[in-house]
Amino acid sequence: MSLVDEIQNDPLGRGYAEMKPDAVLADLQEPRHPDARRVDERTVLAEFPLGVEAANTLLTKLEAVGEENALVGRVLHWLRVAEGQGGGIDVGNQQVRDTLGRVVGTAGITQGEVDALLALAPNTASRLSVLGLPTPRIRDIRQIQEVS
Repeated sequence: MSLVDEIQNDPLGRGYAEMKPDAVLADLQEPRHPDARRVDERTVLAEFPLGVEAANTLLTKLEAVGEENALVGRVLHWLRVAEGQGGGIDVGNQQVRDTLGRVVGTAGITQGEVDALLALAPNTASRLSVLGLPTPRIRDIRQIQEVS
């Protein structure tokens, strides 16, 4: 979708036609749209809220569960493949979240550990980012609005 389509058609009903150009720009730049965030083992070790040792402990516990639970084993497989190589898991995905939630109490996995892993998920993006568009100039927005 182009910037012209976004502003003229206003598919999300943001009210661009009534906004001043600077307000349109601010709206387009506000990070409020969910954006998938895939994490791999390296990300978990680097960003786990409880620290690297706790991350390593959780990964070890998950490996133990994965030996008995094929679904958890598959999740672990994708967690091990580097995100840049098409791997990683989307910890914001509800099915992944549900799967991880079911392992609490297994192999000593605590709710706190699962919550910390799921905390890696929140990632929001601007509408411009979602659409893959560069930041427009105010005058470009004004021109688009004048044509509408």
